[in-house]
Amino acid sequence: MNDPRGTARLAGILWLVVIAGGVVSVVTQTGQPRLAFAANLFSGLCYLGVTVLLYQLFRSCGPTRRLRASTSRWCFSVRRSSRSAI
Repeated sequence: MNDPRGTARLAGILWLVVIAGGVVSVVTQTGQPRLAFAANLFSGLCYLGVTVLLYQLFRSCGPTRRLRASTSRWCFSVRRSSRSAI
């Protein structure tokens, strides 16, 4: 995808899917734990997609900044998933 607007739109759509998956995960946590786990897992995979797309968007900023941005997003994702497992 060479069009930055298309990449940004796709990242935004995936970001909304992450939010919706988080809401489904929290709402169904007590009643249907398997659905909550599946929603949380799907949300995490979409979050990784957002990270990859933002890495592509930051390509023009230079290698150090884009690596720093993607690393901080990855660390947040790992921290978020470890909290939901507890």
